[in-house]
Amino acid sequence: MPTLHGKILDLLLPFERLDDASQQALEVVFRHFFTNCGKPEVALPSIWLWGGWAGWWMTRVAQAEGITFGRHVFLEPAAVARLLEHPPGARLDALLVHEATHVRQYVEAGTARFLWRYLRDYAGLLWKQRSLSAQARQAAYWNIPYEVEARAVESFFQRLGQKL
Repeated sequence: MPTLHGKILDLLLPFERLDDASQQALEVVFRHFFTNCGKPEVALPSIWLWGGWAGWWMTRVAQAEGITFGRHVFLEPAAVARLLEHPPGARLDALLVHEATHVRQYVEAGTARFLWRYLRDYAGLLWKQRSLSAQARQAAYWNIPYEVEARAVESFFQRLGQKL
């Protein structure tokens, strides 16, 4: 499979569309994973990667390496550089698979429904813990069903040993 790492280094630019070969590689991973889960196939829209100041700002607010809104994936530039150091970029590819899973979830649920469920589930998980501590917020985040699914796809991708 083609690698995305050359494109990622250009993320100092404001944004760039994910190249066709990487997009197709994602669709293959999704087809294998979601078919086994009994979910219907969903066509991914073109995915836009945002770095630079937009990526920095959006990920800073969320305190994350990446965050997805619809078909737009915002990546924190310093995290991209750090993740590229891992055996050659494998962790960065896994992050992209994770965030692209959220793009798929947006398509499947629709923007309003995705955001409503995501926030409702997060708030409900916090409520169950009766705490707003950093540990409670982290636990709630990790147990949001959309995040659980994205980590499962990410793990599946890593077990395949493929590259984007």
